[in-house]
Amino acid sequence: MVLASFTDTEIRQKEAEPQALFFPGLEIHLKEQTVYKDGIQIPFSHYEFFTLYYLAKHPGWVFTKKQIYEAVWRQPVENCEAVVTNTISRIRKKLDQENPKGGYIKTVVNSGYKFEA
Repeated sequence: MVLASFTDTEIRQKEAEPQALFFPGLEIHLKEQTVYKDGIQIPFSHYEFFTLYYLAKHPGWVFTKKQIYEAVWRQPVENCEAVVTNTISRIRKKLDQENPKGGYIKTVVNSGYKFEA
């Protein structure tokens, strides 16, 4: 697995981004790459964190799997659907094990995913 490296311009853009996102029962901290659910830190992998952050940064927006893959993995899109689907599934389980599909990330049939607080 190759982690993305960032150019100086991308780093400056990241510094202009919100450093923390707050929703009912959920906190996402960019610099620390940490997620808190009801005040408890939940461990996330690199790609899980940035997938959640990307969606949460745009609440209500619908993103296709391809758009999510391009934004988070920053690699050419080839058979990205299973990767994104599995990542979303892991995020949902970590945020709400008892009701993973009733959480913050909603599936929009035939379109993709969106974040709802």
